[in-house]
Amino acid sequence: VSQSRYTVLLFPVPLPYARQYACGTGNNNAGYLGGGDGAATVSIVDKMIFAVDASFSLPSASLSAARTYLTSSSSPSAGYYGGGSPGYNSRMDKLTFSTETTAYIPAGNLSKSIYGMVATGDSSASYWGGGYTGAFQSGVDKLTYSTDTTAALPASSNLSLEKMQRGRLSAATAGYYSVVS
Repeated sequence: VSQSRYTVLLFPVPLPYARQYACGTGNNNAGYLGGGDGAATVSIVDKMIFAVDASFSLPSASLSAARTYLTSSSSPSAGYYGGGSPGYNSRMDKLTFSTETTAYIPAGNLSKSIYGMVATGDSSASYWGGGYTGAFQSGVDKLTYSTDTTAALPASSNLSLEKMQRGRLSAATAGYYSVVS
């Protein structure tokens, strides 16, 4: 579907497990859709191979806990899934692209139990902001890929509004969050 300067591409192959509120990460070759809510909240990760338009479940990459409303980011070598629901969750999982395995990384846990954050980043770190903990949040956490550790940034780094699940994008030198009311 194309509307003036915006293009939306639909994946031509259905996912093995239909669900909503899942979160995707990936690299140039494949995308990995994790978690979500179908008939139940799941830990399933599906792999989508871009070159051949194929998708399949990847049991070796299942998340460490079933979650929905989680958030993700990518380094050049791994994808990260953080936060989520049921309840509020601070868990951080790392999916290593070369082995297609996922592991829980406790040092990467978010600074608070939360769902509905947005993440943006570059090749060395990602920034996880906003979300919901019973109230909308504006705080930002930094996940450093080289050490797989997460830390809350000072309040001066907070988003301008307390929101959850808004848009984000990354450029080589900056990340941008959409905080539309």
